[in-house]
Amino acid sequence: MNDNDFKILAHTYGANLDRWPEGSRHEAARIAKANPELLQDATQLDKALDSFTIRDADPQLLGKIIAKIEKETDKSPILIILHRGSWMRGVAFISLGILGLFLGSVNMEGSQNFSDNSVDSNQDIFNSTSSTIIDEVMP
Repeated sequence: MNDNDFKILAHTYGANLDRWPEGSRHEAARIAKANPELLQDATQLDKALDSFTIRDADPQLLGKIIAKIEKETDKSPILIILHRGSWMRGVAFISLGILGLFLGSVNMEGSQNFSDNSVDSNQDIFNSTSSTIIDEVMP
């Protein structure tokens, strides 16, 4: 370890060598003993950080924050959807989710042997089904 490596480690871990990686401590102690000025910046920073204290929060501000959090978390997304419009929106939303789960599980079962042929056959099924539906809807 050279002096530059030592300075980098001092800026990273501070002046207390007990915070340094175990593999570097012995060599760092030797360098610190020979050149104590290399730890001056780290020592000053450690003292500044150790003297820092956190003020207690303003009780009124804390109360406002907690009230807002409680107000925002009272409603689940489903309740918000049902509250903002008719209950039919909620039913449609849930139905689409269930349909998506069903179609995803069917697709997962059928995709064990996934190849170009299965893509073509799925496309053929889709085309014939969609044309049948269109023929039924639009005479």
